[in-house]
Amino acid sequence: MDFHVQLSTLKTEVEERIASFLDAKKDSPILRGLYEDIRSQVLKGGKRLRPILMIQTYAGFKEKDQSILTACLSCEFVHSASLILDDAMDEDILRHGKKTFNAIYADKIFDSMDFSFQKYGRGSSWIQKEGLFDLLYMQRALSRYSYAMSSLASNLLYSLSEKCLSEAGFDKQVTLRALVLHNEMFRQLNEGQLLDMFMEKRQCIEQDYLTMIDKKSGLLFAFPMRIAAILAGSDTPALDSYSFPMARGFQIHDDILGTFGGEKTGKPSDSDIKKGKRTLLVIKALREATEEQREIMDVALGKADATEEEVDSVRTILRDTKALEYCQEKARSFTEQAKKALDTIPLKAEQKAFLQNLADFVVEREF
Repeated sequence: MDFHVQLSTLKTEVEERIASFLDAKKDSPILRGLYEDIRSQVLKGGKRLRPILMIQTYAGFKEKDQSILTACLSCEFVHSASLILDDAMDEDILRHGKKTFNAIYADKIFDSMDFSFQKYGRGSSWIQKEGLFDLLYMQRALSRYSYAMSSLASNLLYSLSEKCLSEAGFDKQVTLRALVLHNEMFRQLNEGQLLDMFMEKRQCIEQDYLTMIDKKSGLLFAFPMRIAAILAGSDTPALDSYSFPMARGFQIHDDILGTFGGEKTGKPSDSDIKKGKRTLLVIKALREATEEQREIMDVALGKADATEEEVDSVRTILRDTKALEYCQEKARSFTEQAKKALDTIPLKAEQKAFLQNLADFVVEREF
């Protein structure tokens, strides 16, 4: 079967299972509304690479069955939980071209407040104490409520991710081993999020970046493969030699799309620059930049209201310093490393071929 057809078929299969699993019936209208929003958010978009990796790794050792189709949702729910929280922490309003969970609930609380900007359009009202108090109160309410709802949704999704594993129908001892790994993945994922936050505020080297993405993207590729192998009764440590370099290639390419990508990415291509994200692109450019170029980057990076001209100036520097070219080559180098590692992993030929093609796909995609 053609790789892209197979990828699409598996994606559809996963999404149908997600829709069924999250079709929860709740008596409380408040809970029902929240779960419906969670379901909508998870199904809103995405490539479903983590559950697909889990399915294909399992099928590489034994026949695919209904149990793995339930268990594979666990990693997708953890991924979705991390994205909801990440969007709230970064105050992002778009993902996959649609509103983030954070933005949806900010809108909901704003609509419920019956707040009007009309009176602030009359000159001096902007600087009067009462007007300033109103605006600050509204901003705090929006921020507090939307972040709280995002945190709750993220926590609920993690709980549901464990439910997927525990109810998939595997042997109890095998399930327990899988759950231990699953919890370890979540702990390290939170550590990666912390590293990502602090990297925005300091100078970083390439190894800092690689350590951080190993604890975010890397874990979300490696642990689903590890768990799948355990569920299939074939604990294979060599899987990490594929998953981690493949994830590095994926994330470096993702960062390139985050700065140079088009509409297909579903999020603004200036957001990483305006947030001051220390991507490998930025780290390499700052290292190679002239003093003048570095000054331009220092002004624009982390500037929430950076102009289009300032953002374009940074993009130009990323090209002129060869940072873009370096990252493209680095991403490809990591995925080639992952492909070579497959020679040491005892998977069936069909699944091995799929993983070879997947490694190419993650650095060739436009979304």
